[in-house]
Amino acid sequence: MTHSSRNSNGGALVTILYGCVFLVMAMGSLSSPAPGQTVAVSTRASTLGLGPELTLQLRPGLNVRGGVAYLYLHRRGQMQKSVAVHYDVQTRLAATHLFLDWHPFDNAFRLSAGGVYNRSRTEVRASPTESFTLNGRSFSPDQLGHVSGSATFTNVIHPYLGIGVGNAVRGSPLGVFADLGAMYVGRPHVQMSGDGFIAGTANHTSTLNKGFRSFQILPYLSLGLSVTL
Repeated sequence: MTHSSRNSNGGALVTILYGCVFLVMAMGSLSSPAPGQTVAVSTRASTLGLGPELTLQLRPGLNVRGGVAYLYLHRRGQMQKSVAVHYDVQTRLAATHLFLDWHPFDNAFRLSAGGVYNRSRTEVRASPTESFTLNGRSFSPDQLGHVSGSATFTNVIHPYLGIGVGNAVRGSPLGVFADLGAMYVGRPHVQMSGDGFIAGTANHTSTLNKGFRSFQILPYLSLGLSVTL
């Protein structure tokens, strides 16, 4: 396991730990709920991953939600360009969120605002698997080398605004909900390194970072099921 992979795993575990601590503290504070106070637990699938969520009614029409999300994706394979290249891509989505929901029309529609603590990370490694001939000179895969890179967010705390449908603490004990919104993530940060003949590819890091400057706002979508306690 590389140093960057250990850092990625550590960041994901810290994020999940923070979220679990919040959920435990929230559940502890609800051991003796106030009269009329309603609580619901949910499971959700979102653009930040999969995970549980807890909803607490502060007063009629106003709820607070918090939860964690995690998802690990791994893809490897080989692509054929001027030379066969083996690639390995790992993405770890890891986030904790805290939202305040306002139901202005006393129905399922809601306006949401809050924050997301996001330690998601993507790592890529590519290396040739066959020799390459240039101007009559042959280069072995070891001589060609490899290129690796990672993509993270400069800011790990993202403000969030959105709309949604569903009120986990009102109506049927079993409900469905959906969210659609946007997070301000700041500038994504790309790092690249390499060795061998193709090491110069890593020199394009600054160009990639400049290109990602326009991706400072990302969409957020979630779907879930809730159960009122």
